Amino acid sequence: PRIGVPVASNCDLRSNPVPASDLGPRESFDLGFGTGFGEDSVVTGFGAASIRAALGSWNLEAAYSRRQSTTSGGGLASSLDQVYAEAEFSPPNLRFSPFVAASWDRRETLTEATIVDFTIVSGVGGAAERSVAFTRTDDRAERRESVTAIGGVRTAFTRHQSATFEFRYRRTQGRDQGISQPSADIYFAVVTFAYTLDPIQF
Repeated sequence: PRIGVPVASNCDLRSNPVPASDLGPRESFDLGFGTGFGEDSVVTGFGAASIRAALGSWNLEAAYSRRQSTTSGGGLASSLDQVYAEAEFSPPNLRFSPFVAASWDRRETLTEATIVDFTIVSGVGGAAERSVAFTRTDDRAERRESVTAIGGVRTAFTRHQSATFEFRYRRTQGRDQGISQPSADIYFAVVTFAYTLDPIQF
């Protein structure tokens, strides 16, 4: 390779610097800041199912959704599963309707990435030293699961204006290549205001 031009090799090194003759097959390339190599494409699929039921003063709802993404060229695949269930007590003579809900989601990610490492290799015959890039493949598998408990109340101020007040508790547990990560507990309050327009007449 030319002096000053990085070269790539798939071999494993045990000393530094390494004689250039021990590198095996090499390929030279210009490696500038922000340089990208190769192409990839992403394909994402979505699917969802839900059911709602009104039983007297109770409104019940359950839903499940899944998103699956795959990237060719980068070796990346990810999926997201979500389950949601809600029970709302809404008698016709009350303007306030309390509700409880729960959700569970699981996100999984599989990654196969090419890692580039740099080292200094002595030149052949006492030539100047060269900067060499060595490539390796890094496989990772990550999983994150979250469980959320929700409690709140909905109210209508007018026929068009309404609001929701709710409190949520979420617990998240992560796992990276078989190693459990610390859990995270999150508490937060949510206030939502909504304005409903009349149907458009054609």
